Formats: sequence, structure tokens, C-alpha cells
Amino acid sequence: MAGEPIVRIRELSKVYEQSAIQATALDRVSLDIAAREFLRQPGTADRDRAGACDRPEPRRGR
Repeated sequence: MAGEPIVRIRELSKVYEQSAIQATALDRVSLDIAAREFLRQPGTADRDRAGACDRPEPRRGR
């Protein structure tokens, strides 16, 4: 039974800035969450720590 979502996010953006570098993490993301819906952020064990989304990761490779 679909009704109004219990959480509604519209046009969410997040840009990390450090010196002259900008990294866009979210670019106008919209999301509806219905009652009884389960969401999970996938990732490795290191990313599953609390606060892992609060800071940019260093670039590796190349």
C-alpha cells in the first residue's frame, strides 16, 4: 500500500572544498522513503564506520 513517504529529500547537494579543489559528493539527489522500507549504504568495512561520509578520501593510484 503506497502512501505519502515518511522521508522526502529533494535536490540535496554536497561539495567538499579544500584549497582550490572541489569534489562533488552529491549533485541534486532526490529520494523518497516509504514506511517499512529498509535502506543501507553499501561499502567496505572501513567505510561503514560512523562518520565515514563526513570527510573526503585521499586519491589513490595513477
